[in-house]
Amino acid sequence: MPSILSATFATTALAALASAAFDPLSKTNVAVYWGQGPYQNRLLTTCQNPSVDIVNVAFVNAFPDNSPGAWPGTNFGNQCGDQTYTHNGVSTLLKSNCPTIGADIITCQQTYGKKVLLSLGGGYPTNYYIANDTSANSFADFVWGAFGPKTAAWTNAGNPRPFGDAVVDGFDFDIESQMSTPPNDVNGNAITDYQSRGYATMITRLKNTLFGQDTSKSYYISGAPQCPQPDVHLSSVVSQAWFDFLFVQFYNNPSCSARAAVTFNANDSLLHWTQTPSKNSAVRIYFGIPASVNASNVASDYITQSEAFAIVQRFSKFDKWGGISLWESQYSQNNVACGQDYTTWMKKIVNAAVGGTPLNTDTTNCPVTSTTSSTVQPTTTSSSTRSSSTLITTTTSSTTQPTTTSSTRSSSTLVTTTRTSSTTTSSTACATPTLTTVTFNEQKSTAFGESVYVVGDNAALGSWNTANAVPLSAAGYTSSNPLWSGSVKLPAGASVQYKFIKMGTDGSITWESDPNRLYTVPGNCAGTAVVGSTWR
Repeated sequence: MPSILSATFATTALAALASAAFDPLSKTNVAVYWGQGPYQNRLLTTCQNPSVDIVNVAFVNAFPDNSPGAWPGTNFGNQCGDQTYTHNGVSTLLKSNCPTIGADIITCQQTYGKKVLLSLGGGYPTNYYIANDTSANSFADFVWGAFGPKTAAWTNAGNPRPFGDAVVDGFDFDIESQMSTPPNDVNGNAITDYQSRGYATMITRLKNTLFGQDTSKSYYISGAPQCPQPDVHLSSVVSQAWFDFLFVQFYNNPSCSARAAVTFNANDSLLHWTQTPSKNSAVRIYFGIPASVNASNVASDYITQSEAFAIVQRFSKFDKWGGISLWESQYSQNNVACGQDYTTWMKKIVNAAVGGTPLNTDTTNCPVTSTTSSTVQPTTTSSSTRSSSTLITTTTSSTTQPTTTSSTRSSSTLVTTTRTSSTTTSSTACATPTLTTVTFNEQKSTAFGESVYVVGDNAALGSWNTANAVPLSAAGYTSSNPLWSGSVKLPAGASVQYKFIKMGTDGSITWESDPNRLYTVPGNCAGTAVVGSTWR
């Protein structure tokens, strides 16, 4: 087992991190959507990024009035199985097997201090609507009972809890409904205002009636209108109902896209949103942009880090400016420049712009810190390569958990390492990084809903605490190549012990067999390393 000292230190550090107060009125917040990314990592990966403040879990994409069984439907991409709840003998569209989302929400909130909102609507399908105020109030009651605080009255009535004990921090309204023919009400009359009807009533019930039932924490309402004014879905709703945040979508709309903002054409649009009559006079407006060239229907909507910095320097001066919102988390994770994903860049950008400090956003020439004195002249020597064999003794226990020196069984492994000694004739020496990005590639066949993690004695590996283990991605997983992969920044030169664990669909943990794996983190010019292994 890991030492009490290291476990206590890790717990204290994480508690301090989680206790950092979220400020809803901040001008430097970063919100990301999660749930619809290609081959997406689980929610926990998004929350482990310290640059994220708000996560919108997307989507509840079918509403009771247009959904079988009169229950809403959900879609969270590859994070759920095909199973759905049954209501009054009817198979609904509400997913019942999303094994990791609930646990991840709790960890996101308690360990990483994130605000997690549940997003309603989305861009597919677009046939959802609220028929009347009665439906609006019932819909509010449903999402509160299913995703808000867990109550005996709700569960004893046989109602669903898709995320178990997890309690979201509020609800996001990303309303993009669009139908060629408006739906009809129960009397056969066309609902011509279906794109905006009922939302003010639903939000008002959530804000004024339901949120007050739980005083243990604050709950929030957000919306994601399109940038053109007025937005047919939410402009009128914003004036009638309370919103804390508006994640305005500056993409898929050429007249006011993020690309248009580069040439100042979107300035008026964001300004108009800050001037839009709103129930909450202090509502915060976010600049919503795609997190990669592939995240928008129009690739040119994507803006570079330098373009984003210039825009945020202008926009952040508006009183109601709140920060940046991104579509979408997996696209951001896949969009890495100078070792940092797009979300991390956006956090640096809002901090610098609001703080009035300079920031190097040139990602075509990533800065390298050199420790070589400029007065030292280069010398030329020949390279020599030599191999040495090192006997490494690892101590193991009879359990499947991490082992310590108090265990009773030892094994010796002969490891051959190759060392290269050289100096170069280049006028600039390689600057050895203090941290090395180590990619763990683990071969492990799993069943649907199971996940693989790496955990070890270093803080970056969770300090042997499985709750803080590093999740691996199954993006490259196939039946013939069951690859789980993930990267961690570890101190160059450090010797670490680690193991892989598997989390079952019920949250149970299975450790791979002894002994602990040993690895000495290299320090090299590239600042990267890859470790390949197979589950044992």
